[in-house]
Amino acid sequence: MNLDTSNKQECKKILKELVSIMNSKAQYSDVLVMEVSELSVTKDFATADVSNAGELGIKMRAFDGEKFFEKFTTNLGYDNLRNTARELAKEIKTIKPRIKIADKRLEKHFSDKPEINADKVSLAKKVVVIEKTLEMMKKQKHLRNARVIYEEGKIFKIFCSKNRFLTQKLSKVLALCYAMVQSETGELRYCFEHAFRPGFEATAEIAKLAQKASEEAKKLIRAKKVTPGKYHCILGPAITGLLAHESFGHGMESDTVYKQRALAKDWIGKRIASNFVSIVDDPSMKNCNGSYYFDDEGQVSKPTYLVKDGIVNDYITEMLTSHKLKARRSANGRCESFDHKSYARMSVTFFAKGKSNFKDMIKKVKDGFFLYGRGGGMEDPKGWGVQIQGNTVQRIKNGKLVDEYYDDVGITGYLPAILGDIKEVSKEFEITSIGRCGKGHKEWVPVSEGGPYLRIENLDLA
Repeated sequence: MNLDTSNKQECKKILKELVSIMNSKAQYSDVLVMEVSELSVTKDFATADVSNAGELGIKMRAFDGEKFFEKFTTNLGYDNLRNTARELAKEIKTIKPRIKIADKRLEKHFSDKPEINADKVSLAKKVVVIEKTLEMMKKQKHLRNARVIYEEGKIFKIFCSKNRFLTQKLSKVLALCYAMVQSETGELRYCFEHAFRPGFEATAEIAKLAQKASEEAKKLIRAKKVTPGKYHCILGPAITGLLAHESFGHGMESDTVYKQRALAKDWIGKRIASNFVSIVDDPSMKNCNGSYYFDDEGQVSKPTYLVKDGIVNDYITEMLTSHKLKARRSANGRCESFDHKSYARMSVTFFAKGKSNFKDMIKKVKDGFFLYGRGGGMEDPKGWGVQIQGNTVQRIKNGKLVDEYYDDVGITGYLPAILGDIKEVSKEFEITSIGRCGKGHKEWVPVSEGGPYLRIENLDLA
């Protein structure tokens, strides 16, 4: 007999038995079942690809009061699961009561609710949507290439401990349009637009996405390189999110802090920005790439303020290092897959809304830049240096956006100095990112970033 994940009561009975076997020797134990299926349809001017992927596996953990012992398997046969639990229990030689894991009673079931269930839409129709969009982009003579991508993913998870039994069904559909041009200096440049929803409704306005991407790409043909220096700038939500994620979020991951690899520990409780600046990580935010109902350690999702009213506030944590640091537990214990360990990882990370108006913020910049698209970044938790590269930029002169563009612009600097130079935060707000984030160069998980517009003085651009 195999574990049937569609039979909730039978599944609960078997998983509780596995936990009981491990708890015969362990102080605490839990089980995580992960079932993932993914579909990707990609087409550009020269190539086309359709791919399917999926996995189903189980992770068992047993805790001896000091550290976790883990085993993973894709064999969901009842006998194999019980044997695996027994083998794991045997690894617990003695209980070391240094840390006591809380296990509050909870049974709850969560599910996304797409407007149009992607399972009800044929693959042929999904391909037609991509092909029609690409044909439209082919008519844009300035484009050297274009790529249209449809991705859908379904994630089903079960978490079980002695007192908890939780399930969640996550549904994600991405429609993405890349537009590529050749600059006047011969460089290949690109921009992209996307829509992200729980269901096939993400494709509803894909033609508009393609048109916008094409129009933005056209601006890059004559885009220049910025002269390095300090500038008065407005950051759009895409760049704001990168600033929150790369420069600050990684530095507030509790396992990184515990290993003395982050400067954040020296700043807890101290002011780093004005009182109108807050940075949040919130996996409970709906319909984002980094959203989930509970983390991979059974903690129900909720927002965590990394910075609250300008004061460095709480770490994002996973189960073990939250205890070691005596830090508040957040819902950020995440693993790349069932056969990977859980780390403290970001989810949906952003600057909180402010009270200013974007148009009024622009009026306050006499000579500066509006950074609004396409950037990428790299974390530096130990030094809190900022490296955000590849940004698309528009010039601001005398309080107005002008028809002058720059490409591949980088932001550098020391994070506390940058946050301290934030002068305004807008009430306009958007979550823009649809990417994946690694722990260094591995352990990839889906994340989202974004936020309001920020007005920052003395920002180093290069």
